[in-house]
Amino acid sequence: MTNMHKIRFGLIAAATLTYTLFGMGSAGATTTNTTSTKVTTIQQAIKEAPIAAKNAKDSADALNKAEATLTNTIQAATKAKQDAIKVLTSAEQTFQKADADFIGAKAAYDATNKTLGDAKTVYDTANKTLGDAKTVYDAANKALTDAKASLAAAKTQAQKSAAQQAVTNATTTFNTANTKLSDATTKFNAANTKLSDATTKFNTANTKLSDATSKRTTTEQARNQASEQVKTVTENADKQVKDAEDTRNQAKLDADNAAKYSLEAQEAAKKASDWSTMKRLTIKDKSEDQNFLSILPQFQALVQKDGVAIPADQIKAQKVDFSQLFLKQKHNVRVWFLNEGASYKNQLAYESIRGDKYDKGMIFENISCDSSKNKCEKGEKDGVLDIGDFVDLGSLKAGTQMNFLLKADGYSTTPKNGEIYGADPSLNPDGLQHLMGWKVGNYLLMGFEDLRKAGDKDYNDAIFVVDFGKDNFKTSAVPEPSATLPLLGLGAFGMLNLRRRRR
Repeated sequence: MTNMHKIRFGLIAAATLTYTLFGMGSAGATTTNTTSTKVTTIQQAIKEAPIAAKNAKDSADALNKAEATLTNTIQAATKAKQDAIKVLTSAEQTFQKADADFIGAKAAYDATNKTLGDAKTVYDTANKTLGDAKTVYDAANKALTDAKASLAAAKTQAQKSAAQQAVTNATTTFNTANTKLSDATTKFNAANTKLSDATTKFNTANTKLSDATSKRTTTEQARNQASEQVKTVTENADKQVKDAEDTRNQAKLDADNAAKYSLEAQEAAKKASDWSTMKRLTIKDKSEDQNFLSILPQFQALVQKDGVAIPADQIKAQKVDFSQLFLKQKHNVRVWFLNEGASYKNQLAYESIRGDKYDKGMIFENISCDSSKNKCEKGEKDGVLDIGDFVDLGSLKAGTQMNFLLKADGYSTTPKNGEIYGADPSLNPDGLQHLMGWKVGNYLLMGFEDLRKAGDKDYNDAIFVVDFGKDNFKTSAVPEPSATLPLLGLGAFGMLNLRRRRR
C-alpha cells in the first residue's frame, strides 16, 4: 500500500488538530454524565492494587506507633492523677443547685414550647378555615351580583320571575356565606390571640432558661476553678488517655480495613489483568460490510509508517478523553480492524458504563493481520484478521460511557509485555499516552502504541475505526472541509464517502 508509507500519521495529527478528542466535551457524543454510581474499570483496579498494598503497610506502621504512644500516655496519666487529690465541696454543692434550677427552667421551656406548637396548629387551622370561608363568600357575592344583573336585564314577566327567584336564592346563599365568614373571622382572631399569648409565655420561659443556663455555666466554672488542680489534671489526663485510645482504635480499624482492602484490591487487579474469562464477541468477515469496504482505502491511507515517531505536541493534541464520551442516542457500536504494525499479539477490549451498569468484552482476542491476504504494515502468515473485519458491540443505550483498552502481547502464551493501555495516561502503567484518536467524517480512528514508555511512538501498533452513530460523535470549532482536505490526503469525493452512514 503506497499511500500507507507516504502519508505520515503525524501530518494527519497536525492537520486535524481541531478534530481533537482531547476532552470529549467537544468531540464526544454528549458531555452529560449520567453515571451516578462509582464503577471500577479494569485499569483503575490494576492501578489501585499497589496503592492499596502501600496503604496497608503504612497503616500497620501507624498502628505500632499508636500502641507505643498509648502505653506511655497511660503511665504518665496515672502518675499525674495520683498527685492531684483536692476537691472543694461547697463549689460542687453550688453547682448542683444551679443544675437543678437549670433542669426546672428547661422543663418550663419545653412545656411552653409545646403550648406554642399547639397554638400554632390551631392558628393554622383557623387561618385555613378563614381562607376557605372567604373563597365561598366571594363566590356567593359574585353569584348574587350576577343574579341582580340578570334581574335588571329581564324583559318579560317570566324572565323577571325567574331572575327574582335566582336573586332570592343567591341572597340566601350569600347571607349564609357571610355568617360563616364572620364566624371564621371570630375564631381566627381568638386563635391569633392565643398564639400571641403562647408566644409571650414561650419568650419568658426562654429568657429564664437562658438565665439558668448562664448561672449553671458560671457555677460550673467556679467549681472547676476551685478544684482547678485536681480537675484540670484529671480531665487532661483522662482526655489524653482517651485520645490515645481512640487513636489506637482508629489505627487498628484502619489497619484491618487497609489489609482487607489490599487483599481485595490484589484479587481485583488479578481478575482485571486476566482476560481469559472475558466474554468474546463475534468477529465478522469484512465482506459482510460492503459499505465500509468502499471507504476502507481512504482510512488505510492514514496509517503511520512503522517506526516513525510522531512529535510529542501532536501526540498530546490527539489525546482521547473517553471519560467524556457518552452516547447521545442508542446505537449498535461497530469496530473495524484497520491495520497493525506490531510484533506483539495484542488484544483489544471495550468497557461500557451506564449508571451502575458495567459491561466489558473482548473485541479482538488476537490482533494479528493475515499478511498472506492483506497489505499489513506488519503481519503474520498465520494472522487471523483481515483488514476490514469487524465486531458489533451490540445495541448500547443512550448515556452509555465507552472506553477501549489494549493488552500488549496479551494473546501470547508468555507475554513479553502484558500491560494494559487505555485512553487515560494516568491509568497506564508508565503514565504515558498510548492512544491517539481522530474524528474522520462520522467515524473515530484510533491508533495504539503497545510498547512500554510509548516505544517508538508511531501509534500504528493496532489501528481501528469505530462507528458511534450519526450525531453521536461531535466536535466543536470544526473547520471547513476545504481547509483540511488537502492535508488529509482526501479529495472532496473521499470525504463525502466517509460521511456515509452504514445501514
